[in-house]
Amino acid sequence: MDPLKSNPQDRFEMEQDINLKEELRKYTSFWPWFVLGIMLAIISSFLYLRYTPLTYQTSAKVRI
Repeated sequence: MDPLKSNPQDRFEMEQDINLKEELRKYTSFWPWFVLGIMLAIISSFLYLRYTPLTYQTSAKVRI
């Protein structure tokens, strides 16, 4: 079957054939950066929530 004469959808699927192991192997060498980024995100969100003043504080009194 000639790829140039085939259906455009079939050509697209042939070009999209991805080997998942190869793709993951590209990024596993950068795992310390992923861990560092996640830790920085967690620490910064904790500090933001800890020191941001409360905006929506309510109180109520009921007189009987």
